[in-house]
Amino acid sequence: GAFAEQVEAIQQSGARSSLQPIARVERSQPVPLSYS
Repeated sequence: GAFAEQVEAIQQSGARSSLQPIARVERSQPVPLSYS
C-alpha cells in the first residue's frame, strides 16, 4: 500500500533502508536498550 510506496521512494532517493532516517534520529536521543 502507501507504506510500500514510501519505502520505494526512500530507496530511490539513495537510502538502502527505511530504518536509516530513524537511526539518525535515535543517535540524537537516548537510545533504548531494545534498539541496541
